[in-house]
Amino acid sequence: MRTIKIISSFIFLFQGYLLSQEKFIIELNESWKFRLHNDTIWYPAKVPGTLHTDMLANKLIQDPFLYDNSNSLRWIENITTEYMNEFNVSENITDKYIELVFDGLDTYADVFLNGKIILNADNMFRQYRIPVNKYLRNGVNKIQIFFYSPVKVSDSLQAIYYEENDIKGLPGKYNAFTRKAAYHFGWDWAPGLVTSGIWRKVYLISYEGIITDAFTQTEIISDDFAIVKLNCIFEIHQASETAGLSYVLTDSSGNKVIEVLTDETIYKNPKSHTVIQKSFNIEIQNPKLWQVLPEEKQYFYYYKIQLRKGEIILDEKKIKVGIRDIKLIQEKDSIGESFYFTVNGIPLFIKGANYVPQDVFLPRVSAEQYLKLLVNAKDAGINMLRVWGGGIYENEYFYELCDSLGILVWQDFMFANSMLPGDKNFYSNISAEIEDNYRRLINHPCIALWCGNNEIEEGWYNWGWQKEFEFSKEDSAKIWNDYYKIFYKLIPEKLSSIKQFVNIKYNYITTSPKYGWGNSKSMTSGDAHYWGVWWGMENFEMYEKKVPRFMSEYGFQSFPDYSTVTGFINPTERYLYSEELKSHQKHPTGFETIQKYLEREYRQPKNFESYIYVSQLLQANGIRQAIEAHRRAMPYCMGTMFWQLNDCWQSISWSAIDYTGRNKVLMSYLKDAYDEIMLSFENRDSSVGLFIISDKTQATDGKLFLNVRNFSGEYIFRDSVSISVTEKSSREYYRFNTDSIFKILDRKEYFLEAKFFIEEGNSNKTKRYFFAKPKDMNLQNPRITYNYKPLTENSGRITFFSDSFAKDVFIDFGTYDNDLETLNYFDIIPGDSVSFILKGNASYNAYNRNLKIISLFDTY
Repeated sequence: MRTIKIISSFIFLFQGYLLSQEKFIIELNESWKFRLHNDTIWYPAKVPGTLHTDMLANKLIQDPFLYDNSNSLRWIENITTEYMNEFNVSENITDKYIELVFDGLDTYADVFLNGKIILNADNMFRQYRIPVNKYLRNGVNKIQIFFYSPVKVSDSLQAIYYEENDIKGLPGKYNAFTRKAAYHFGWDWAPGLVTSGIWRKVYLISYEGIITDAFTQTEIISDDFAIVKLNCIFEIHQASETAGLSYVLTDSSGNKVIEVLTDETIYKNPKSHTVIQKSFNIEIQNPKLWQVLPEEKQYFYYYKIQLRKGEIILDEKKIKVGIRDIKLIQEKDSIGESFYFTVNGIPLFIKGANYVPQDVFLPRVSAEQYLKLLVNAKDAGINMLRVWGGGIYENEYFYELCDSLGILVWQDFMFANSMLPGDKNFYSNISAEIEDNYRRLINHPCIALWCGNNEIEEGWYNWGWQKEFEFSKEDSAKIWNDYYKIFYKLIPEKLSSIKQFVNIKYNYITTSPKYGWGNSKSMTSGDAHYWGVWWGMENFEMYEKKVPRFMSEYGFQSFPDYSTVTGFINPTERYLYSEELKSHQKHPTGFETIQKYLEREYRQPKNFESYIYVSQLLQANGIRQAIEAHRRAMPYCMGTMFWQLNDCWQSISWSAIDYTGRNKVLMSYLKDAYDEIMLSFENRDSSVGLFIISDKTQATDGKLFLNVRNFSGEYIFRDSVSISVTEKSSREYYRFNTDSIFKILDRKEYFLEAKFFIEEGNSNKTKRYFFAKPKDMNLQNPRITYNYKPLTENSGRITFFSDSFAKDVFIDFGTYDNDLETLNYFDIIPGDSVSFILKGNASYNAYNRNLKIISLFDTY
């Protein structure tokens, strides 16, 4: 037990609320303990936290992420646990209106306060606010939370529902009845570790009046002014003579734009437990607009809203907003239906990725990890992340970072790959969930799209669900109507209004994709998930042919970095198909699929470490081929979002960044593939065309050089032309006929090289096209050398040379990797050199001792 200090409003900011002398928050995140059901031993617990991590910290289990431990820990999902905390409350707080707030309980839990049940929780994604005045005592108080097995509760709910509705089951994933992160139950990249616990903050809040919501709607934007509506909802929980609102609006420089104090007689004599709503129309002159991937600091406007009683501030809320206009354009045309975004009136090609939670045990993800991952994404040119529907609604910091970095968010609601029950309790539960999260996230300018679910309609129409479950016409009609009621009615209704505030602007689609990849319409209308490559075992070249209007999912697996693998696999298990390695491959045919594709493109690697390296090259080249095809097809295709950016544990998966934060080859390739100016070759009809794709808003002038060279660096053919690259365009600027030249030359040791020297900024872009697959190239053993030249006290230039063609060179500085600011995995042509800047204060000898160099030849 401990005495809890009440924090004064003038010194503490909590989740957007500035505490005043009339409002108090008591945090309850310390001194928790837990025990397993029917056990007498209590163990210390961390809040926010999870059952698995608490058991790990107390040495009750082995690390679930190491070796094949996850396979032997499934029993934890079947047990009941109890969490308990005791805290002191002083007399001066209990005469106020008080709520106990849980920002996140995972998932099925009964909460007791001083022996009285106050909550039956059944949704991981909801915030629970419970009035507790009648349960609190002056002095010592006790909270008990009993968490029940999500698996057993789900089994029970399913059995009851199936019997009541006389059906065999609901199609899709196991977790359809449970409002919990779907990936916890296992996915083809995630282990089945079904945890429980207090996964977000717990606190008591005491107040007379509170601002529950403050959000803005941009009504009009022009060059000269913007009209923004500020909507406020506040509650009065103790009778008062008057209550009023005031607000101050400032810009990013701290300059005051407007200040308003309302006439307090508007709210004269509000009764206890009164909800009051108020709107203000604000005109902002010469508005500065929020930007995608801004080159300089992002621009925001800041509102400080106060709820007042005379001179007393009952509550204060600060919000940060960006003025912008984002539209999803879906228009019928002669081909099908478009799918693209405009930002502030300008069409934007989306260069994105699908994002999954960064850990199975969510409270472990630190602010530093969020920052590192999202900065990494921005540096790679990613301008949109899709928060996938089998994960979670992310925490505030994730969206704040996306706001600041200018990364758009495609936000799925948390429904994935399962038809859903239609009973009143489930409907009421998800209705509250949708409202909670929409109200929490509505102010974030990064959110570009709300999507109802992941792949449910595709499953219903294309995966044989109705036949598999032997549904009658009546059964199918009922199940579809239950689905329709949620995604075509409930969610749009929730998005369009908050309390009395109606006609809120939003972008929404019911499901992703619009059509399954087996349907020809998937290439002509809406967004597409294309899995012919990987699931369908089609060649990477099929990416050139299967180009939709917007590609929101596609991908290919690879191994994580070798240093990552050695961290979770025992030395005796570091080989393909070892039992420990297999426990980290959750796709049923993952190893076999990687191997079959590898045989098409590369020679068989000589050892395990080489296999990991080549698997990443295989993934990166396949995804780059898709990205380039999508970007060349602009404006027919207006977006590409590969699966997936990151991992939730150490896994052989589709990720571009492994669980430890190490970049795979794909992340290096993205910096070229997602660059504002990209060069891309297209092989067609015995010729190779060079396209230049520009996302810039102005023309780019420069000189284009085309060369055919051999692996010794010799020039066989040279040409050059001055060009002007049109803004926001994809266009072919050169076509090279290959038939004539390869009547006399061997394709296995030649390549086509394009260099575009840009006049403005004196920069250049280089791209190479190889006439043979890597497995067929005549590579020689390269002798790679380098020199290092200090530039400043904390930086230097390292330059690499090779006496023969070195393909896909990887440089590893070990502990000094962070000093390298470069695209890794590069080619070195004899006679040329490749230079990078090292930013660090290590000596040449230190770099030299740690440097490891690998090229493709070394894998044979």
